[in-house]
Amino acid sequence: MRSERTHSSIGRSAWHDRFMSKWRETTAMAEDEVDDFIAQNWSMVIGTVGRDGWPHLVTMAYGLIDGKIVFTSFSRAQKSVNLRRDPRITCLIEDPGTRHEEIRGIQVVGTAEISEDPDRAVAVLRAVKQQSVHGHRLPPGAEAPSDKDHATAAKRICVTVEPQRLISWDHTRLERESRPTYDFD
Repeated sequence: MRSERTHSSIGRSAWHDRFMSKWRETTAMAEDEVDDFIAQNWSMVIGTVGRDGWPHLVTMAYGLIDGKIVFTSFSRAQKSVNLRRDPRITCLIEDPGTRHEEIRGIQVVGTAEISEDPDRAVAVLRAVKQQSVHGHRLPPGAEAPSDKDHATAAKRICVTVEPQRLISWDHTRLERESRPTYDFD
């Protein structure tokens, strides 16, 4: 049954909406900060649309090729099946810190471009490996694709996320007194 509630009926006011809008402006990262944040991390939660319409969420390692988020998945994995049926995808890269005041993250909403080319899969696997060492060089001998990379690539699809919208937040920018407090009494 669909709820007919409005903002005011659930306790939200025009003040709340204005405050939250200003809060979002304050916490948004600049483009170079977003790029650095993506480069400094290596895992994300992706959301795809399941057959029943419910979100399907999984954590994935990712890499970057030409500035775009890429990852691989087994061809028969649920996320792969979902993306073939409906290419919409949401990616969440977050650093939760240890307190609310330290939360930083980005959400990328877009579509998935799927490739089944084994050579592309090897390139994506390499990008994911490189990302997982946080920008450090891979150990000697690990830079060239291995037989294992080629064997793994044969069973995988590669996904390139084509971004349509990006939202970022960095709660470390908030002044202590400007942080929202919630009183449920």
